[in-house]
Amino acid sequence: MNSKRNAAKTAGAIYLITILTAVLNMIFIESKLSVEGDIVHFVNNIIDNQMFLRMSIMFEFIMFSSVFVLAVCLYKLTKDIQKEWAILALVFRAGEAVIGGLAVLIGLGVLLLINGQYTINHELIYLLLELRS
Repeated sequence: MNSKRNAAKTAGAIYLITILTAVLNMIFIESKLSVEGDIVHFVNNIIDNQMFLRMSIMFEFIMFSSVFVLAVCLYKLTKDIQKEWAILALVFRAGEAVIGGLAVLIGLGVLLLINGQYTINHELIYLLLELRS
């Protein structure tokens, strides 16, 4: 019973971390990055505000890592009640974490394009940023 209680507390704390990082990222970081208008203006805003992009990637990494830990904690809590549903929920939450991890990798790819020795193609960067969101 004590392990269930610890798993419940951990799941609650991780869930709060997940929600807080997502909300902070949307309100304070991504609102500074998104610009209405043409592709060139949007990509130039990303290039000028690389620190916000880095912070957004960091918040997303924390959030999706938390989602994975949350999936395991929730599985521990529910596996004794209905094992098949618990496994299904684990698979979906872990899938969410994997897809989020891909978004983080795309963000890192954008940073490589911006900072690397590659020719910057505004349309490619815009496409990658659209895939990320």
